[in-house]
Amino acid sequence: MSDPDGDQPAGPGTSEQMRLAPGQLVALGLAIAVCASLPMLLTGALAVQIRADLGFGATGIGAGVAAFFVAGSLGSVALGRVVERVGGRRGLQLAATLAATSLLGVAAFGQGIVPLLAFLAFGGLANAAAHPATNLVLMRGVRERRRGLVFGIKQSAIPVASLLGGLAVPAIGLTVGWRWAFAGAGVVALLLAATVPHDIARIAPRRVPDGSQLVDRLGPARAPLLVVTVAAAFAALAANPLAGFLTITYVDADVSEAAAGWLLALSSAIGVSARVTVGWLADRFTRLRLGAVGALLLGGAGSFGLLATGQTLPVVLGAFLGYALGWGWPGLLNFSVSSARAQAPAAATGIVQTGIYFGAAVGPLGFGLVVDWVSLGFAWWLTACSAVIGGLLMLVGHYWLRRRTQPERGGHVA
Repeated sequence: MSDPDGDQPAGPGTSEQMRLAPGQLVALGLAIAVCASLPMLLTGALAVQIRADLGFGATGIGAGVAAFFVAGSLGSVALGRVVERVGGRRGLQLAATLAATSLLGVAAFGQGIVPLLAFLAFGGLANAAAHPATNLVLMRGVRERRRGLVFGIKQSAIPVASLLGGLAVPAIGLTVGWRWAFAGAGVVALLLAATVPHDIARIAPRRVPDGSQLVDRLGPARAPLLVVTVAAAFAALAANPLAGFLTITYVDADVSEAAAGWLLALSSAIGVSARVTVGWLADRFTRLRLGAVGALLLGGAGSFGLLATGQTLPVVLGAFLGYALGWGWPGLLNFSVSSARAQAPAAATGIVQTGIYFGAAVGPLGFGLVVDWVSLGFAWWLTACSAVIGGLLMLVGHYWLRRRTQPERGGHVA
């Protein structure tokens, strides 16, 4: 099918027609996804400094992270369809521009809880646009046998952003102030928005004229995708408190603020390695993708239990395993869904991301409330239970999706 605007046909094998190499596509997608994640992750990494400056407790941090994901959940399906229509290049530009608005807005106007929540909501919309846009570009610009690996690399955006957030604590937050971390990231996002290459419009052009065709393209996968969406909600509910509350957990376990930042960076590096490794394995074991997501979640439940102990060594070990297992699944999930519905990857991603964003919104907010009202340890035990539920539902979705779908051109069942 040709693009209505006259661009070249888009398809799974078009990467060799493009001047942009797959490595450049992955690097650009990763950079924009990192910027889109930074509003939330910088809020978590610099939570101690933000709380001291603005004068609110753990519930305030949870509310900020929740605002990010509530906005993403509300806008995910619509933004997925928008990206499918306008193409990858404009989708990436939109995501980077929204991220810059969020980061610079927090830096300049985040003087209280209300403006903080408002600008973090812009960050949520940036995240909701970034993942469908990058998924669309990667599905149509990278060879099939390498997609699992590149999705793993792209989905390392959150642990990479978390790593940067951890480094920002001793380098910026404890020296010149937390606002400068947001300001610097915002400038980078603006530069990315202005420099998205024109060639990307030829890889993932505008193809779908109306929303009804997007629904039709999901076909028999719609029902199992809803189960996967609910599973993703529980999975995100369990995993996302890692971003917002790990530094607080470290400090509560008698780790200094500076050391907590370095440990967060190390935990994030482990998460990056895990997501890339999982993506590499997904290219070789194509029939186990969503099933592996469920297994990772079940394994991650144990790591959240370690965080609940409040003891230094178990907390450090739990953080490492939490990033590797409990939060090592998003790249594999996005790849599985995009592959199952290769004709409309942005739209399918938008549906499942709704569950992820909903769980990610409820998780940190609920976590903060439980910390303030009960205890930090009890909050981590609840996340472990959520990971178990998400893992079991993901296994159900895996088997159902395999029964209801057939491999498409350029993709496989999940």
